[in-house]
Amino acid sequence: SGNVRANGQLTGSLAKPEFDCNVDFMGVTLMVDYLKTIYSFSTSVNINEQLLTINPTEIRDINDHRGTLAGVITHTNFSNFKTNLKFTDLNDFQLLNTGSKDNDLFYGKAFADGGLTLTGPVNDLLLDAKFKGTKGTVINIPLSSGFGGGDDGLIHFVSRDSTRTKSNYKRSGTLSGFAINCMLNVTKDAEINIVLDEQQGDKIRGRGAGDIKLELT
Repeated sequence: SGNVRANGQLTGSLAKPEFDCNVDFMGVTLMVDYLKTIYSFSTSVNINEQLLTINPTEIRDINDHRGTLAGVITHTNFSNFKTNLKFTDLNDFQLLNTGSKDNDLFYGKAFADGGLTLTGPVNDLLLDAKFKGTKGTVINIPLSSGFGGGDDGLIHFVSRDSTRTKSNYKRSGTLSGFAINCMLNVTKDAEINIVLDEQQGDKIRGRGAGDIKLELT
């Protein structure tokens, strides 16, 4: 929901038009379907034949915690799009709000400090993020999901003396044209559950501290 207002000017020839337009988004509220999170913002976007410029924009989550989005998207007459966006200064910001029916890989609630960048052409995007989990974060991972045990899974059962405070997870070929490089600082405020049986409520619950590097290429 929200309101949109636009104004601008068009010059040049029919073969090579030149334009400059400002689009104002006022009181916008939207849901990110994959995350089930709700965000609100007002912003102004400048559009010309080469750039879409997003002025620094305060994004608010459902708890009125905030972050700042800014950047540019370059293009050539609305083709060959390339992004350079930054979402920074996140403070206890809600990044996930899903249930078991929303995602069979992982679900729960996640809150974090930190920031991220989204760069590259639209067919080869890189999401580079650095987050610190905050209080209220509860992530559930069904053991039957693609992140379960096995050589290619996220979960590996190891002996106590072989565990480390820093872990790396890298997986290739999962999403075409989209890569993720995420450094996650996990604190004891966050809870991770390995769900053995959703219907029976059987789960392994854990808390701890350390750094996790997630890569998807």
